Amino acid sequence: MAAVASCVKGIHLATVQMIVNDESNKTTIQHHVIPIMRDILASLEKVESVEKTSKTVNIVSVLHCIGKSEREIHELRAAANTFEDGSIG
Repeated sequence: MAAVASCVKGIHLATVQMIVNDESNKTTIQHHVIPIMRDILASLEKVESVEKTSKTVNIVSVLHCIGKSEREIHELRAAANTFEDGSIG
C-alpha cells in the first residue's frame, strides 16, 4: 500500500514538471492524470487486508498529492475539498 501511495507522489511530481514544460498540460492533468490518481485512491480505500492506521496514513498521503496537483492547475476549490477530505481530526 505504501508503494502505491509513493507512486501517486511520483505522479504528482510529474504533474509539476509537465506544467513547467508546458502550461497547456494543465488540461491533460485535469482530465486524465488527476482522474487516474483518484482511481488509485478508490482502489486503496477498498483494501481491507492492512492495518487501519497504515491505510489511513497512505490514503491521506494520496489525497494530499491529489490536492497539490489540483492546486498546481489552479483548481482551488477542488484542491480545498480534497485537502479537507484528507484532514484528520
